[in-house]
Amino acid sequence: MEKIIDDILKRLVSKPKSVVVKQIERDGINVIQVSVDPEDRGRAIGKNGRMAKALRVIIQSISMHEGDSRTTLEIVE
Repeated sequence: MEKIIDDILKRLVSKPKSVVVKQIERDGINVIQVSVDPEDRGRAIGKNGRMAKALRVIIQSISMHEGDSRTTLEIVE
């Protein structure tokens, strides 16, 4: 799942080498943490949060398919 999100974000941003995607567990929930260059944060979030919302839908679809419905996305600074 991390690889898919990483690939998508690297194609969206202007500085793909600064994209960092890692998965952690917090309170029984899998959290995909995404970090991008500050200049690319707007591209990662998207207009009105549409890109972040789309990434969350992708994550939820994959996690439901894998049988784990408790996964979310977090964009960190």
